[in-house]
Amino acid sequence: MDINKIVEDLVYDMSFRIGLNQEWEKIDKVNQDEIKKAWVNIIISDLKIEDRATTKIKEWKDRKESYDKEVYDACKSKDNKEECSACKYWNKMPGDIGQCRRHVPTHSKTFHRVWVETKPDDWCGEFRNEVIDLSWL
Repeated sequence: MDINKIVEDLVYDMSFRIGLNQEWEKIDKVNQDEIKKAWVNIIISDLKIEDRATTKIKEWKDRKESYDKEVYDACKSKDNKEECSACKYWNKMPGDIGQCRRHVPTHSKTFHRVWVETKPDDWCGEFRNEVIDLSWL
């Protein structure tokens, strides 16, 4: 991409499209060249900003993919199942049950507080195997 050619085309278009040709011709060659050089620098600067933004967006996408994989990996039990027995919120009780401590307990008339009871191989959409560090976000 020849930025100098782009600026020449812009000067030509602007001069003839809005009738500024006579005004542009009144400006001496040195000042015309300085104006064109300033426009070239503006375009180059904008292109660099666009390149940096594109690079930053790619970095963010890479970090998100890495984070998504980290979350996916953390959300698996040892046998790759997202089940209550492997969840950090599950509290094992005597027998083949446990309590889900993900949310606050409900209250009942007979008990002071009640958590949802689940079997070890039950599952839900809020499974967490370990605490995930989100400080980089």
